[in-house]
Amino acid sequence: MPWTTVSRAGGTLKQVEGEEVPKFMGAKKVSLHQTGFQEVLAMSQMLGNYPQHVLLVGVQPVELEDYGGSLREPVRTQIEAAIQIALAYLQDFAIQAKRREIPLRPDTGLQGSISDIQRYEAERPSEQHACRVGDARVLELDRFDLAYRPIQIEEDLAFLIERLGEGPLTILSRGYGNCRISSTAVENVWWVQYFNSQDKNILNTLEIGGVPIVAAAAKEDIQDSAQRLDEIMDAYR
Repeated sequence: MPWTTVSRAGGTLKQVEGEEVPKFMGAKKVSLHQTGFQEVLAMSQMLGNYPQHVLLVGVQPVELEDYGGSLREPVRTQIEAAIQIALAYLQDFAIQAKRREIPLRPDTGLQGSISDIQRYEAERPSEQHACRVGDARVLELDRFDLAYRPIQIEEDLAFLIERLGEGPLTILSRGYGNCRISSTAVENVWWVQYFNSQDKNILNTLEIGGVPIVAAAAKEDIQDSAQRLDEIMDAYR
């Protein structure tokens, strides 16, 4: 996994073990999609199910601003070394790994075809079709006339609402609070707004892309829905 520390060069391999592995609950997470290993470990400790042995193997990333990009070469070359560290750790517990005689095809792994880097890069949308740099596409766009400077939030918000206009689609996701996703009149630009249980707006964001991340279902959710739909249909057959 990426190991982010400013002082380390991209591609630096590091391992942390036992109590040195960080575990904490994030205070600003608004979606389960943002849950990292730190939250998982912190929650397992709270529930009394913390693992007896923990090893974290990480590599300092080279590039973080290329949204959707695959691993850069200095990071990719450390994959085998990271695997060897994990195997050596398992051997300390008398666990022996055996290499498959015939490797799995990339599309049969847990991540599916996305683990096939060559195919992923070949089929990855262009920069014109999928934003890769985040906020800069909004904040530096000429027609918005915004820059990185102290701003009047209410005035600029009204300006964005006027310039972006209203689109035909609104998606409402209900959980502990509500997430309201609204299309704008500008293609592939969405308002993503979060509300607490009192319906008070707690986060107001713009997202650029084909389908907002928060609206995309996980593979497991789709599989579970398909199973439930089959069960409902069975009652009518």
